[in-house]
Amino acid sequence: MRLRVSFQNVPNPTPNYKLIVKATLIRYIGPALLSAFIAAGHPARGDDTGPLHLTDQLKSDLSALSPLVAKSLDPNSLNGKPVVVTFFASWCPPCREEFKQLNEFVRTMTAGRVTVLAVNLYEDWFGVDEERMQLFLEKYSPRFYVVEGNESIKHAFNDVDRIPTLYIFDSNGIPVDTFTNERGAAGRLITAPELEEIIERL
Repeated sequence: MRLRVSFQNVPNPTPNYKLIVKATLIRYIGPALLSAFIAAGHPARGDDTGPLHLTDQLKSDLSALSPLVAKSLDPNSLNGKPVVVTFFASWCPPCREEFKQLNEFVRTMTAGRVTVLAVNLYEDWFGVDEERMQLFLEKYSPRFYVVEGNESIKHAFNDVDRIPTLYIFDSNGIPVDTFTNERGAAGRLITAPELEEIIERL
């Protein structure tokens, strides 16, 4: 786990409080500090869940998610090859950097060698904003699959509660590594060369 910034135990504020927090963050703190705000308020917990496997059922659930880009997820792309699954939100600054790294990774890898899938989660934590998501996708032009997550997928991935969180599975669906943006850990987000090195070992 390289870099950790907590996105843990997010409270469910009342609507008025949520609007006040949102307005304050946008006006006085700005998008670049959103993740730091979340991390400062919510301490991380230790790993208390078992290993997550990319089962046939989970593949089916992922394939059923609605695409956010023109490229729809091909169910066959989750079989017989390494799979990278990451969770993101358009308002999350570290997610933006991760998208850059994933684009570079896909660009340098042999076509069809690995499947990369980004699942949108916690998008509405600061309010639904379709324009924000559209601008995000236009700016980073992902070379990989991007889909809309839901509570079922969140639960299937051990109730993932920090973003970005990136999972790497081998061609048999066995977990290889997980990179979580969590407060207090040394390091940084995974880079394209680091991800390529992991995949080449599989």
